[in-house]
Amino acid sequence: MLFQNIIGHNQIKKNLEQAIQTDKIKHAYLFAGQEHLGKFLLACEFAKILNQKNYTLKQIQANKVPDILVIQPEPESQNLISIQQIRELQRKLSLSPFESKYKIAIIDQAHFLKTEAANALLKTLEEPLGQAVLILISFSQSALLPTIVSRCEVLKFWPVSQNQIQEKLFKQIDQNKLKKIMQIVYMRPGIAVHALSSQKFFKEQQAYIQDWQKLSKANLVERFKYAEILSKNNLKLRETLKAWIFYLRSELIKKPGITLLNQLKKIQKSLNLILSSNVNQRLVLEVLMLEVF
Repeated sequence: MLFQNIIGHNQIKKNLEQAIQTDKIKHAYLFAGQEHLGKFLLACEFAKILNQKNYTLKQIQANKVPDILVIQPEPESQNLISIQQIRELQRKLSLSPFESKYKIAIIDQAHFLKTEAANALLKTLEEPLGQAVLILISFSQSALLPTIVSRCEVLKFWPVSQNQIQEKLFKQIDQNKLKKIMQIVYMRPGIAVHALSSQKFFKEQQAYIQDWQKLSKANLVERFKYAEILSKNNLKLRETLKAWIFYLRSELIKKPGITLLNQLKKIQKSLNLILSSNVNQRLVLEVLMLEVF
């Protein structure tokens, strides 16, 4: 069976395996689902199998292999995918494969396509090249143009049970580390895989939870000071709130209670405000510090 190292998503793996075996590969796929479910890893595995190559994940991510191109948002383009990136993609897809059957493009975080980039990509989807396969990855199909979605085979990714993740990791790591990893995972196998491959990432995720635990015992002055510092780092702010949300969801499964549920709702509300509008982030955090503890 293919995709042995992918945790969960059995039906999706079965569908892709059947497409490979019957040689009925679609021109474009959309892998849709919340962050850290393993969509990118599965896209890379799919690309490797299609081209019968044993590249490493790092090689693919760094665009160091022929015939597989990864596109991600660029800092110089305000963390969006630019039309220049799509034009370069179109140029490369127009070439014949160098050493494989297919030219494959993985467009990670496709919801960050600029409008003109999305329109340019649509042209590629409307006029498919015979040897090209596109894999778009997004947290939701509704975040993309309907015309793009309609030209893709949509595969919806759902959270994976804690038991499936734990069972997969059980023989790979010692029980002490497994317990710590399961604390940060909450039905997201991508977090588990990333935590195993990057000690830095693992420690960052642990630190978010440790911050929450410290704040629950801190006084208001200490909480407001934390809010002031955190509000100055947009990326860390968002990742911190996300980590708290998933940590509390995990705790709720183990010990349901109205207090945890209310805390979870207030953090989610704060994150939604920060993501959806131009708000005073420090003020949002200070209100959260007042209400959540």
